[in-house]
Amino acid sequence: MSRRPGLILLVGFAVLVRLYYFWLTKDQPLWWDEAEYALAAKSLVFGTPSTGWWEGGPILLPLLLAAFYALGLGVGACRLLLLLVSVATVVLVYAIGRRVGSERTGLIAAFFFSLDYLNLFYSMRIMTEVFQLAFGLLAIHLFLRRRHEWAIVPLIVAGTLFRFTTALVAVILVAHLALVDGPAFLKRRSYRLSAALGALAAAPYLAWSWWRFGDPLHPFKAGSAHLTVDLGFGSGLQLLAAYLAALPAHLHAVLWAAFLFEVLFFYDVLWGFDAVARGEDRPAAHRFLLLLWILAIFLFHGFAVNLHVDRYVVLAFPAIFIVVALGLERLHDAIARSQRYQRRLPAIFLAAVLVAGGIQLGQDADAEIRTKRRSFESLREAAEWIAEHSAPEDAVMTMSVPQMTYYAERRSYAVPDSEAAFAAALAELRPKYVVMSVFEQHPQWTFEVEPETHGLRPVRYVPPDEPLLVVYEVER
Repeated sequence: MSRRPGLILLVGFAVLVRLYYFWLTKDQPLWWDEAEYALAAKSLVFGTPSTGWWEGGPILLPLLLAAFYALGLGVGACRLLLLLVSVATVVLVYAIGRRVGSERTGLIAAFFFSLDYLNLFYSMRIMTEVFQLAFGLLAIHLFLRRRHEWAIVPLIVAGTLFRFTTALVAVILVAHLALVDGPAFLKRRSYRLSAALGALAAAPYLAWSWWRFGDPLHPFKAGSAHLTVDLGFGSGLQLLAAYLAALPAHLHAVLWAAFLFEVLFFYDVLWGFDAVARGEDRPAAHRFLLLLWILAIFLFHGFAVNLHVDRYVVLAFPAIFIVVALGLERLHDAIARSQRYQRRLPAIFLAAVLVAGGIQLGQDADAEIRTKRRSFESLREAAEWIAEHSAPEDAVMTMSVPQMTYYAERRSYAVPDSEAAFAAALAELRPKYVVMSVFEQHPQWTFEVEPETHGLRPVRYVPPDEPLLVVYEVER
């Protein structure tokens, strides 16, 4: 690294930006997904309730958090680890961009990625996206380097146990090998060894799933069944169109223009694919990998997932920013080759785009982080109040089940969809408190019923002046 001053500056910049936002968000309340992982870890270490956690979910983040809890560290240590892993993803984007294009390509792509809100925002949340990026990018980096190939599949397996969709990296790499190298790649000893090591790495989780659910693939099947409900070809097209329509606003005008400009030059990847397949055009083969990478992520989340959530496609953005960097470098070189322009103009052009694009991306990330850092503050306050005014065996009904379980350390259950089911649940579960709030989607009947009908007495408004949340005590 010492021989690459650009990389040193990039890493220093990425660290400083993340330290600033770490300090800004170190005490922010946990979101739904964050609380799921954290309550599972608490339950493993301290035996607190685990309601709100589906045990068939990816297991490595709860286990990592459990290790921190066992050491007396908690979520703060995990936030620091996320910061380091986030910096590692920036370095990996640089390394992949450098191999696909040049040193400058890697630096440009990594600079923009370091400020992209999908990376920066979720680096401040105890969630799985940054770990998915780290393991997926490292696997792709080793694939491009053609070194330590034995580690590729174990890395993908580890990433998948943080976030299931990391498995798409395997699909991308296998598709690239099959189309570029043909069946010959199956004979490579390093790939066979990698597959065997990957199977060994996955075996404990699959064995546990078999023991717990009677099917080693049950978590994957259950998650797939949930995410494909009401999903058809037409709705898949609509979701794909929604993801693609969001790209111009995400990249802003200059970077979006650079992306489209470079995509125009991808014709040689397909037009001259026979040369790619023969291994005669390695740069085109690298761009073909970028093409597969982006298409696989967007097509999967368009046609296989029934929700439009921007963070779902975060794994595509390293490739997108590398394409942006390739386009900017192509424009830089075109300006430099022209004798009509001054010698300094190419550098001025590139610097202007870096500043303009960086400011726009940074402003997006800053707005997302600042506006959402205090969301669920009222819920945390209410849950901590409930913890002080209840016994460990008491239960709570709320639509924010994971957060309530995590902060109150009490069994928490969702409010049923119908009023009749709610009355039955009150009799069966006998909760001490029922919490209604603006957080999460509540059943329609909760907006129409009088709380007194079910013996609910308001005991806490949060905040007191303009309540976002009401705690009701259930009268016996």
